[in-house]
Amino acid sequence: PQTIRSKVNLIRQLAMFMSRNGCEVYLYPSSMIPKKTYEHIPYIFSHDEVRRVFKTIDSLSPSCFSVRRHLIFPLLFRLLYCCGLRVSEALNLRVSDIDFEHGVIFIHDAKDYRDRLIPLNQDLCQRCMNYKEHVLSELNPEGYFFPAPDGLTYHIFTIRKTFRDILWNSGISYGGRNVGPRLHDLRHTFAVHSLQKLLEEGKRPAEVLPILADCCRKGWRLMNKPTDFARSLADYFTNYMAGQRNLSVNTIRSYRDTFCLLLTYLEEEQNCSPEKVQLSKLTDQTINEFMAWLEDKRRNSI
Repeated sequence: PQTIRSKVNLIRQLAMFMSRNGCEVYLYPSSMIPKKTYEHIPYIFSHDEVRRVFKTIDSLSPSCFSVRRHLIFPLLFRLLYCCGLRVSEALNLRVSDIDFEHGVIFIHDAKDYRDRLIPLNQDLCQRCMNYKEHVLSELNPEGYFFPAPDGLTYHIFTIRKTFRDILWNSGISYGGRNVGPRLHDLRHTFAVHSLQKLLEEGKRPAEVLPILADCCRKGWRLMNKPTDFARSLADYFTNYMAGQRNLSVNTIRSYRDTFCLLLTYLEEEQNCSPEKVQLSKLTDQTINEFMAWLEDKRRNSI
């Protein structure tokens, strides 16, 4: 229900924005939106907290359950923070998914069944190469990049428990379940710190947001050939959301993901490529069919 609710609300926000600008649009009834059940507020680590966390991680010692954890976890957590990876994406990485020569990580079948490329900076790429040479040299060269003691993947609960211990040893309070800080908050912190750095370098929000959107293929195609929908969407993200509403980067990213899903639906189910989408295409029938597609094909429940 929460997934459907977030998608519907985002489309309603765009419809209301378009209506205020004089467009005749269909507004999905609010009475049909699933009730809100829970909302977690992301915890954004300060730069000092990040330094303390990694100081603790780098001082880990082997345990009887994981004799290589002091070698594996420092790099694992750096990928989570420095690259914004989801923990499941990092744990499922195989050695063959990393191009050490060009410094690129290949993520396969991530959220929304998308593949993407993650660039590594020079320091992190060198860490990966050293890790491969000294830690993985005696293990399966085609196996997991972060192998558990049994050669398979670490269970996500093991990593979460370890992270909570790290927080405690770093002097950072853990507020409990549904409060955090959570392991996934490293990904939120990556987005915020990246945005902060780009803005400090003099970049404008309109330049920064596409970068944080992982150079979304459909987004770039829309910007190259702007239709009335593309222009409205760009104005909605940059001037309205980032400017007038001053929404957080995490919120803007969730809005972006919803519209990427809508564009995927239009391309796959209605044979309408993203660069050709017009506002007239977003009728009540299209929105309702999109909602049915989310439920039937993507297995989201209402």
